[in-house]
Amino acid sequence: MTVAITQNQLQVREGTIAWRYAAVDNENEDFKRPILLFIHAGVTDQTLWDAQVQYLVDKGWSCLTFDLLGFGKSHASEEYLRSRPREPFSTIEHLDLLREEVLPKEASVIPVGCSIGASLALGYTVARQGVVAGLCAVSGGVGGFEYPNTDAEDRIFKLADDLISDGDVQGAANLQEPGRMAEPLAEQMLKWNIEIAARECSKTGSLALDTVEPETPAGHLLHTIEVPVAVAYGAYDETYTVAAMKHLGEHVRNAQVKEFETAHMVSMEMPDEFNKWLGKWLQAQFLD
Repeated sequence: MTVAITQNQLQVREGTIAWRYAAVDNENEDFKRPILLFIHAGVTDQTLWDAQVQYLVDKGWSCLTFDLLGFGKSHASEEYLRSRPREPFSTIEHLDLLREEVLPKEASVIPVGCSIGASLALGYTVARQGVVAGLCAVSGGVGGFEYPNTDAEDRIFKLADDLISDGDVQGAANLQEPGRMAEPLAEQMLKWNIEIAARECSKTGSLALDTVEPETPAGHLLHTIEVPVAVAYGAYDETYTVAAMKHLGEHVRNAQVKEFETAHMVSMEMPDEFNKWLGKWLQAQFLD
């Protein structure tokens, strides 16, 4: 088994997308494995998945990670930011371009997403079932599925929106609960929070950039999903996310659902357990 790692910038209409591809050549395998396409959470960048990529490459899986437009090393162009009216961009189109420009021709993919990345992975699965071989959704939402958070949770989200609106980068970044995470993890989350809040306050990235909404929410198309699906969530996550992941698991045929003793960032909070669970699911669904 040999591994070739490449990274570069992909030009898209709205700017540039940074990507990193770890290609594994399994010389003795007749079966061409699908490629894992990792989509990060809206409070992180592609380095969220570093531990998973290292673990799964060692198991023989090729992995593509990238920064969503306006996150990490992916940037909207000045021309796009100045455009009026500014056209929303399509993440599905960006994923198509990454697959076509970076991956081997006719390669199938398994989107693996966390938080907003899970929602995007689900959306890509229902939109591109001809090239998607499986799906892993972690701590995400389901388009079209409604479920209320608690009043306390809603207050925190409103406070975050108000701080962003006021341009208070540090205040928004510091909303994570002290002592909730181990110190190295908390430090990394704070670093990400500051970078992302700054882009959102300046309207140059993060959720300040509008994306194209699907005509039919993914949650209305769960019955069309035929590929294997793995669902993971944290027992201590917000109310809506837990309900959405349970809903996804209940409405997709043969979905496998795993609850972890974590909050939202499952793969960071319990990386070893998450890696083993994902690796076991991949082995059972695609190799055994």
